[in-house]
Amino acid sequence: MNVEVEHRFSDKDTGCERPHRHDYAVLSTVTGGRIELNVRGTTVSLVPGILCLIPPDTLHHVVSFSSSFSGVHTLSILKLPENLKQLMHRLPRREILMRDEAVCAELIERDAARFVEDFMAEICLYGSMPAIQEGSASRHWTAERIKNFLDSDREAADASSFIETTLPHTKEHCNRLFKAAYGTTIQSYQLMLKAERARVLLQSDRPLSEVALEAGFYDQSHLTRIFKGLFQLTPEAYRDQLEK
Repeated sequence: MNVEVEHRFSDKDTGCERPHRHDYAVLSTVTGGRIELNVRGTTVSLVPGILCLIPPDTLHHVVSFSSSFSGVHTLSILKLPENLKQLMHRLPRREILMRDEAVCAELIERDAARFVEDFMAEICLYGSMPAIQEGSASRHWTAERIKNFLDSDREAADASSFIETTLPHTKEHCNRLFKAAYGTTIQSYQLMLKAERARVLLQSDRPLSEVALEAGFYDQSHLTRIFKGLFQLTPEAYRDQLEK
């Protein structure tokens, strides 16, 4: 994607008080405290973990800064394909904010151009930003798509193939988003699903080697290692408990 960006940081609690517009899109997040913004006539709060997207030619201004404000990162997207400009103009007012600590951290820490490529690719793919849910931490939509895929096909799910053919991100980026959303890596979550399937299969009298393969493990020793790590019991001990 051909984009040009400018990344700026300011720790000043003044600026942008007058209503104005840009002919480019702006992404912003704060490192601490709060900024009250008026965007399209609606006042929104920008705090750590919240990302604000201001589309091109959108009237906006800063209403106030909190006493605990410690800085704001602003990413000006100076060049953007026309189809994305039109898409952002159509975003509903409620969708100019998203709650995602992992994405905000990337805006602050990563190479800005690469961040915009990832972020805009997602807007292209999904058609909008997810609306923020006040009072609850909404999970990143990419992480949710990966989890839904794994949950829907526990036996044959191939996360790497799914990411490569369906999502606009690298495996590493998806794994960071997944861990931020669910507290575990994609691989660990897949192993947990396989172990849960093995628990069901252990209710039968089938050999452990067959249980391991059907649950998706390489072999019986692989099943034993993962199962004991998750449930503090070997598969044999778990089966013995069921028979008591």
